[in-house]
Amino acid sequence: MLSRVGLAGYATADGLLDDGQDGRGHEAADDKRATGPTGRRESTSSRLIRDAAIANRVKELHGHACQVCGTRLQYKHSPYSEAAHIRGLGSPHDGPDELQNLLCLCPNHHVLFDGLEIYIDVDGVVRQAHGDEPLGHLRRHAGHHIDEAYLRYHRTLCELNALTTE
Repeated sequence: MLSRVGLAGYATADGLLDDGQDGRGHEAADDKRATGPTGRRESTSSRLIRDAAIANRVKELHGHACQVCGTRLQYKHSPYSEAAHIRGLGSPHDGPDELQNLLCLCPNHHVLFDGLEIYIDVDGVVRQAHGDEPLGHLRRHAGHHIDEAYLRYHRTLCELNALTTE
């Protein structure tokens, strides 16, 4: 079945099977393939320090189910969800890493939320940023208070993005 959709040679999305083929069912051209490990370059970087316990807490409170669509993914026999910051941590947003600034989302809704394609209105309805179409109510948990100031900040970003793309 994977070969019918152009994914022959893949065991999972994690990597290729080494079956001597190029993924389309053709013999790989060994003379054009790189051998050995990929080269590396030294670099120095700084990263935001995130509290993994807070991210795990929001996921556990919601049973790893997306607060937008309710999807609960399984990956390698474990639940998979993502902790999304409502007001981003990095510059220029400088949001805090706290439970009130987090949502538990599936990867699709996390990308849409961070990309300012969806937002949560004042009534807790998740809406598309372009066209304002409702997707449903944000799923809530009594032990997870979401700070309205962060949702308001995110809505403002969505409004600004809609103005620049029209």
